Amino acid sequence: MAPARDEIRVEKREAELTAKNASNSLDTQSSATNSEQVSLIDGGMTVPHRILENSRLSPNKTAIIFDGQEHSYRELVLAAARIGEVLKARGVTPGDRIAVLMQPGYTLVCGLLAIHFSGCTYVPIDPTFPKTRIDMIFEDVAPSVIIFDPNHYSAPGSTFGSTFSNRLLDITQLEEHDGLDPEFSRPTEISLDDESHIFFTSGTTGRPKGAVSTHQNLAHGMFSSIRCFGLKPEMSILSVAGASFSISTFELLAMLACGGHTVIARRHDILDISRLFQLARTVEVWHFVPTLLARIIDHVERAPDRAGLLSNLKCILTGGDNVPPDLLARIRNLLPEVNLYVNYGASETNCMVTYWPVEQPKPNKTKIGFPQQNVQLQVLDSNRRPVPIGEAGELFVASPGVITGYLHREDLNFEKFYRHEGIRYFASGDIVRAHEDGTFEMLGREDFQIQLNGNRIELLEVEAAVKRAKGIKNCVVAAKQLQSEGSSKTLVAYVILEQDQSPGVSEIKSFLSSQLPAYMVPSMYLAVEQIPTNHNGKIDRINLPDPAICTILQSRQREPLAGEIEHRIAAIWHDLLKVDSIHAHTDFFETGGDSIAAVRAVARLADTYRCQLTISDIVENTTVRKMGNRISQQQSNTDRKAATTPLLPDGCIPLRHGDPSLSPLLLINGVVEYLHLAKSIGSNRPIYALFLPEEVDLILKGATSDAVESTSSIDGVSRLYLSLIKKVQPNGPYLLVGKSFGGIIAIEVSRALVKSGETVDLIGLLDTIVPDTFTAHKKLSFRLGEHLRRTADEGPAYLLGKIKQRLVTRKSSSGEDGASSKDSETDNIRIRHKTRKTAILSTRLDSIEMPLTLIKASDRKFLYGERPQKDLGWGKYARKLVIHEVPGEHHSMLNEENAPNVARIIEKII
Repeated sequence: MAPARDEIRVEKREAELTAKNASNSLDTQSSATNSEQVSLIDGGMTVPHRILENSRLSPNKTAIIFDGQEHSYRELVLAAARIGEVLKARGVTPGDRIAVLMQPGYTLVCGLLAIHFSGCTYVPIDPTFPKTRIDMIFEDVAPSVIIFDPNHYSAPGSTFGSTFSNRLLDITQLEEHDGLDPEFSRPTEISLDDESHIFFTSGTTGRPKGAVSTHQNLAHGMFSSIRCFGLKPEMSILSVAGASFSISTFELLAMLACGGHTVIARRHDILDISRLFQLARTVEVWHFVPTLLARIIDHVERAPDRAGLLSNLKCILTGGDNVPPDLLARIRNLLPEVNLYVNYGASETNCMVTYWPVEQPKPNKTKIGFPQQNVQLQVLDSNRRPVPIGEAGELFVASPGVITGYLHREDLNFEKFYRHEGIRYFASGDIVRAHEDGTFEMLGREDFQIQLNGNRIELLEVEAAVKRAKGIKNCVVAAKQLQSEGSSKTLVAYVILEQDQSPGVSEIKSFLSSQLPAYMVPSMYLAVEQIPTNHNGKIDRINLPDPAICTILQSRQREPLAGEIEHRIAAIWHDLLKVDSIHAHTDFFETGGDSIAAVRAVARLADTYRCQLTISDIVENTTVRKMGNRISQQQSNTDRKAATTPLLPDGCIPLRHGDPSLSPLLLINGVVEYLHLAKSIGSNRPIYALFLPEEVDLILKGATSDAVESTSSIDGVSRLYLSLIKKVQPNGPYLLVGKSFGGIIAIEVSRALVKSGETVDLIGLLDTIVPDTFTAHKKLSFRLGEHLRRTADEGPAYLLGKIKQRLVTRKSSSGEDGASSKDSETDNIRIRHKTRKTAILSTRLDSIEMPLTLIKASDRKFLYGERPQKDLGWGKYARKLVIHEVPGEHHSMLNEENAPNVARIIEKII
């Protein structure tokens, strides 16, 4: 009966919403006059005046929480007044435009209010923007003052010309004005028609365009959303948007305008999902783009008890990009009592203009919903004539929030703003469909503008920049879904190269980074011979080729192979890595090489050329040409490596040569996966990667290797590593870090070192789970349960795949079809895995008295039968356990993107 009651409740709620919004449907829209529109604004007040009034009514109430510090309304207004006095002393007058180069924080809000209290226009600029983009914005705005924070933007005086360098104001150097009081420091009188702010968005010409808003636009955007989403003075919101995005005004000011408070996240809080969750659980309102919302929902689902920590949460708002229906269903299941809304808007409309209450437990599509109060929507065809309900057309928006226009762009103003029956509409460029119930459904873009991770991107602007890069003749940029799982997309550039040119990706990205914000720089570059066109000769973006069948540009300049050695190396790499087009500067690890492939490559090359090569040779000589030179040195006896490099035992590879007087950081059980981590750690300590030569022998010889016996127990592996470590570093203090299996070795080696009287200052576990977990695999009931669960989730294809895999394995092990003779290397790898598994399953841990540092992947999948636990099971063994969580899953936490997060934690300890 429960489902039936749920359906009745949903139907009743939908009927109420339909009746409530019927007046806003296409066939019954009203044409509100300007005076009627203004009357909806809270008492005719501007947003800054409303915040000032809230300060007068509740001076000691918390207004902002940032970096753990609470700031009251009185403190906020006093700080804004202080900045305002400095601006006046600089000669600023009402109507001037003030640029702000800062990241979101308490001081930014103070500066924003100071600008408004002074009657000036707020122009936020992301301090990470390239200099060329900032220069364009300055040229358009001609700011009277440029407020900056040196912690966010260093030495701006050296990058701006003399015109702007004398207008800089370091906000950290302002003098205190303790005598100021809101009662005696009244702001400049401002009206709803005065200019409020300018946000710059991507432009099709390659030049960003400034959207100019008034205080009426801002006030409508704030107060309409406050009413729509039921925001109240006792609530708070978490602000995560960058200052240069228009939605930041809603996140920073909406709660202050209604008397609540705002919690502002720092940039690194947003990157660290555990820290973001700790902030999110303290507020009543979330507003996240879908990708960030999905991350935090993933985090909650991984530990069911986390949902219970969200008792404060009342409302979730999401938009700014495609919102997958399955994400909405997961939220509905996880947080059934929370009000969930999909919203839609743009910089040109001052944030949200629609809302869709998600009431269904499992929506099969996502809508942008109903118009907010006093918002009129029209769906028009290419001739700007209304289309029937149910048919697709371009969305036109009218409301008091629609901006006055673009700065210095009369041509674009004529194109994008349209007056119909006395009402001024904004042509959004979005293709939608209206439904009978008054809701609207987003179908896509009319032009070449997309929303990606909440950022609006003009594809033509990106394309114009890519075409200016050296060696590129033509280009088309698109957002592509590169993996079948999930809905996230990647910005991909299809490029036609100039004849006889082969630019490297690193050079292209470096050039684009000087021209575009980071979120507009494509991640992948695909070389194509031609770009598809339709019958009209226009680019056919729908039929752009699948990235999987295109040639991916590599980060190094292509150069043909030279000589027999390079051709032989390329042939071995091709066989191992299954990649084509290997050239002289192809990088082994960038094209898919891992530790095991490196062992195989070194063994084959050493056997072919009868020379002594080690893993360190391929780590230090990652390209075909460098490895060829290394082999040539060996053959001609001109190898000077031993004379210039400190003698290290086999099994130790220096990833960084540092101060020899400092204890090295020892990264246990691996080489390749630690490369990005070693590069990211900001320390002058030497960093060594350690591996067992015995395991290399096991990979090469399989069952005939003596290492089968010596490495089949944790005790045996630990003794071998202890011997290796004492050769590398005879005396402590020791710093040991190990990923996965390496973490267990770090613990056991540390026990032995401490027992012998040595000091161990760091035992770091990188996403290591307790060995007990693996014993679940020995239980038939667990294995059957897992197969049944995955068959239910993934369908019969999963089960058929497992059966096929088992048949192939049996053929290989029995030698049918010559499999064992053809691929003895595969058999050796299987022996190595079996030996490792035997070691883990035979482990019995004792209590651990030493301090442990666990760095856990926030997106880890629980693959080994363990229950999702924050401490990965270590809490019952270690009393002194410190846990950190970093972005990524088990296999990606140390990749180029995520390794810096791990490095920052290790840096603080060492």
